[in-house]
Amino acid sequence: MEWLEEYTRIPYPFAKYDLIILPSFQYGGMEHTGATLYNDRRMFLHESPTLNEQLSRSALIAHETAHMWFGDYVTMEWFDDVWTKEVFANYFASLIVEPLYPEVDHRLNFILDYIPAAYAEDRTAGSNPVKQELDNLKDAGLVYGNIIYNKSPVVMEMLVQTIGADAFRRGIQEYLQRYAYGNADWDSLIRILEQYTPVNLSRWSHMWIYEKGMPELKIKKEKNQLLISQQDPWGRGIVWPQKLSYILYTDQEEKKINIDVQQAETIVPLPDAYAGKLKGILPNTDGRGYGFFFLNREDAEASMYELQTTEDQVLKGSILINLYENLLHGSIPPDWFTEQLITYLSKETNTLLYTAGLGYISNCVRLYPGQYTALETRLWELICTHPVSQHRLLTFRSCMHMVQTEESIEKLYTLWENENAPEGCVLSENDFITLSYLLSIYLPEKSDMIIQTQKGRITNPDRQKEYAFISPAVSPCKTRRNSVFNALLLAENRRIEPWAATALAYLNHRTWQKSHSLYTAGA
Repeated sequence: MEWLEEYTRIPYPFAKYDLIILPSFQYGGMEHTGATLYNDRRMFLHESPTLNEQLSRSALIAHETAHMWFGDYVTMEWFDDVWTKEVFANYFASLIVEPLYPEVDHRLNFILDYIPAAYAEDRTAGSNPVKQELDNLKDAGLVYGNIIYNKSPVVMEMLVQTIGADAFRRGIQEYLQRYAYGNADWDSLIRILEQYTPVNLSRWSHMWIYEKGMPELKIKKEKNQLLISQQDPWGRGIVWPQKLSYILYTDQEEKKINIDVQQAETIVPLPDAYAGKLKGILPNTDGRGYGFFFLNREDAEASMYELQTTEDQVLKGSILINLYENLLHGSIPPDWFTEQLITYLSKETNTLLYTAGLGYISNCVRLYPGQYTALETRLWELICTHPVSQHRLLTFRSCMHMVQTEESIEKLYTLWENENAPEGCVLSENDFITLSYLLSIYLPEKSDMIIQTQKGRITNPDRQKEYAFISPAVSPCKTRRNSVFNALLLAENRRIEPWAATALAYLNHRTWQKSHSLYTAGA
């Protein structure tokens, strides 16, 4: 609150500010004038929280507090601009959290927090503009998603970089003063900001706010020059203006170049020293660009080498994101991706990077089924030997979802049965509950015993109810699982959304995907 008061030059605008903690609340938080609702598990962490869990809680509190100014003090004119309060809340939350964690690279945290989640929606046929049309308020819930919450802060950072932090702050202060206890839309803010910059913000805003999707960017060497091309995957011929950074990579040295991309094709002279020796080009090295950056084989190999050798944490984060997007695009094979990444993780000490890399390995195993026996062995090695104890815990939590071999499943069962944890790990009750769900799936002959045993270990009444709701979804009996899905078709059985979402996830576990079609809302 002090940070926001100082930044906006506006004292807290309401009479009180209460916090209300709700067990199994369907959202992380929900702001209301003078009071905010919070999910209990997001607020009350177990005795050994990971860095990501701590950062997430702090950002959540900062996000909801920012809403007192952005969303309550000044409110959008109509719900098609609901994103404006969310972008301010997320963008300012990132700044508010920084001084609380001086040991964290917050630039890295920003790109890992927002860009992958934004890409997850923007790369699909379900992509939508940041500002969406909304004809009827009854459909307001449909406008929420990764574009509003995750793409918009990335775009907001571009805006700040374009006009400067001081001009942006002055514009925000004028915006709040002019529309205090009233309503405003996005264009109102743009008109104010244009007073503080010579840049044509209306054109910039049209491309990044009113148009859906993201550019596909390629860079290649042609004779003694570089050609950067961007393509609109939706075939509209749109050009997204942005400033991009690249590293030219040779056997002996690297050179960073910055390119202002304002057209569909941009030509840049190639330094003579690199004309005949270029071994690869690393795109978006500062993580400030947005789009799909295509990697050819040489670029991918150079990127992976740089990932394992550079000390630049932001560069590592950007490389991880680019490699994963190219995996999904089909330009990188899954087995090479997992092999290279597990080698990289064995030496990575940055928890944010480690978490991201581990998540990408887990996604690869889930999306590209195959035999990952060697990967399992490497994961167990990390669980037992990684020098950072928190990384052992993170690896264990990922590994228990990925295991395929009888040996690994037996290890998990022994740990669960004896309520032990791998050395250097501190498992919470939630970890053992999750393990019981997975073991019920992995070991169908022991399923009833596992569920009944775990049920007897739980003492918290809220968790007992949650366990009773979810556990039938992991039954080896297909008839019982079908009954869970049919029950979820009734709205009253989805009242506690986190429980319903978890049950549906287990109904679609990869173990059963081979034998029957997926449970979906349209089934």
